Amino acid sequence: MITLQNDSLLRAARGEPVERTPLWIMRQAGRVLPEYLKVREKYSFLDVAQIPEVCAEVTVQPIDRLGVDGAILFSDILMPLPALGIDVDFKPGPVLSRTHDPADGVGAFRRPDPATDWTFLRECVEATLAKLDGRVPLIGFAGAPFTVATYILEGPGSKQHATTRRFLHSDPDGFRELLFFLADRLAEWLQVQIDAGVAAFQLFDSWAGVLSPADQAALSLPAARRVLEKVNAPDDLPTIYFAPGAGGAIAAQAEVGTTVLGLDWRTDMAQVRAAFPDKPLQGNLDPGVLLGTPDAIRRGVRAVLDAAGTTGGHVFNLGHGILPETPVENAELFVKLVHELGEKRS
Repeated sequence: MITLQNDSLLRAARGEPVERTPLWIMRQAGRVLPEYLKVREKYSFLDVAQIPEVCAEVTVQPIDRLGVDGAILFSDILMPLPALGIDVDFKPGPVLSRTHDPADGVGAFRRPDPATDWTFLRECVEATLAKLDGRVPLIGFAGAPFTVATYILEGPGSKQHATTRRFLHSDPDGFRELLFFLADRLAEWLQVQIDAGVAAFQLFDSWAGVLSPADQAALSLPAARRVLEKVNAPDDLPTIYFAPGAGGAIAAQAEVGTTVLGLDWRTDMAQVRAAFPDKPLQGNLDPGVLLGTPDAIRRGVRAVLDAAGTTGGHVFNLGHGILPETPVENAELFVKLVHELGEKRS
């Protein structure tokens, strides 16, 4: 087993002392980096996510260029769907071959065989770990069941999620059955990554904010908890739950069962820290700040660090994915400032 040269992200995610605040950036392997765009001239999104040596190259690019403290596997939350019988392409956003009719029930889905359907996933993790060579931990991820369900029911691009909400409020038992079916499949997707060697994982519940706090507590969060219960992982493997735009249920999210609670930039970090002084937190700089001046970036970083405090554990991140318009030099400055201003804060 390779010993990590930099395990600060894992220690912060466990609430342990660190020499400086660690960070990674959502969507850090992507359109901000010119080296990524060069790779995409030759390979499609699906190629990058499924060809191990290409996936490894792109996943590691932010480590080489930006100096972040963790790599996140290049993939997408919809990548498990083809094994369920719904093909996905990216042009550049996701395009699904079909949507799911709630009347068909979960019997309409194929049940994946992780050992054969997701061989590429295991190989991508293994290739990335080899290329990282112990420099920083590799983070795996999956979509949370509710968010994946919205794509299956609506297709991409829905603003109101009317089909999802109609299903939820007209047949809550059927909706719950769909969520728990997806939870079991997503746990299998994560298990492949864990068995291959990822050191942490995040559940992205990107559309949980369309639900009321009560419906999150009754449906989306129990389904996310089911994923965590089904995964067989080492006790010290950090897990992160992130539901942007869903801050009305932050107290329930803190109890979902993950080690770390991710916060978007619309959530008051100081209030969450006061309510949960011992909970490791992740986030939460507004991604738009990185479009501003160096002084604005410095002020933003300092404000988040001050709000996070010096106890409980803090993994710095943006409050959502980095914007593709972000100048790469601003991303580099962001990382530098987090490391400089975040020294000896825990």
